[in-house]
Amino acid sequence: MNLPRPVWRTKTGPDADVVVSTRCRVARNLPDIPFPWRASPADRRRVADAALRGLAECGAPWSPFAILRLEDLDRKSLRALADERYTTREWAAGAGGQALAVSRDSPLSVLLNEEDHLRFQCLLPGLQVRRAFRIVADAVERLGARLPFAWNEEFGFLTASPVNVGSGLRVSVWMHVPALASDGRLQSVLDAAAELGSSVRGAHGEGTSGTGELFQLSNTWSDSRSAERAAERLSAAAAYVVEEERAARAVQFGGPQGRAALHEAAHEALKLIAREDATPRRLLQLVSVLRLAVAEGVLPGRLRETAHWLAVAGGADTEGADAAMEAVERSEALRRLLARMAVRG
Repeated sequence: MNLPRPVWRTKTGPDADVVVSTRCRVARNLPDIPFPWRASPADRRRVADAALRGLAECGAPWSPFAILRLEDLDRKSLRALADERYTTREWAAGAGGQALAVSRDSPLSVLLNEEDHLRFQCLLPGLQVRRAFRIVADAVERLGARLPFAWNEEFGFLTASPVNVGSGLRVSVWMHVPALASDGRLQSVLDAAAELGSSVRGAHGEGTSGTGELFQLSNTWSDSRSAERAAERLSAAAAYVVEEERAARAVQFGGPQGRAALHEAAHEALKLIAREDATPRRLLQLVSVLRLAVAEGVLPGRLRETAHWLAVAGGADTEGADAAMEAVERSEALRRLLARMAVRG
């Protein structure tokens, strides 16, 4: 597909031992055109054409964009885009007019005709809420100077989901908290984080399941008058969870007995990956152990490589024959990846 590799999979960011990535999304819609689920194919094409023209005029560092259209993509390409978190299964199930614009020189992408007409997105490695927010806010402002966005004086920017009305903002931090999950304190920590305005979603967003150790912490409100404040509150909540997870790891793996147990668990996970064709959910559980072992220095490897393991291992929940095929394909791909990186049991 000739796309740039997403930076969240190629670099390590702040607090990477606990935070896999930070994602900032902002939804916008064009006025006088129905939301995508109600729009005609002609309406959706109008949206895509207008948005792509506007994006091409935005200039550096957002332009040039690589442009992909849904009708040109096969199953393998669609799964790769979802694994790299450029797209969603809702977008892939669209009825026409869906497109994706990926900046070649920045971590910005724009999804067209998913739930809303436009969804701006920035994905960064580690905990980088402020930077991700500024990148998306700048791109939205530039395109907003060229295209009108649907706006209401009372409610703010209009979106297909009432939850996003106002700023259209959704910030999420993908967190890895195996120590809190194992010592039974995870729920109390998440309850405390919720008081700062956060909620928990599945490892691959709304409508997907988590693993108990991998989940997304997201903002719960999107008031148009304080979008930046909502992002800052989410960042503070994530930082709190990071501190608590590190403290739990220090207790569990700070001594030789705990490190020996983690070493044994990691090598058992490697053996299971080698001999099983596991579901994405099960593979995520196994990779969670490997990622923890790398973070604690028990297993050789680099944290930025573990993001690739997670992308290969897990995906949005599937069912039936597709699920069986996906288990075989993902398991084999993960085995090849671990072997190539010389991570063996």
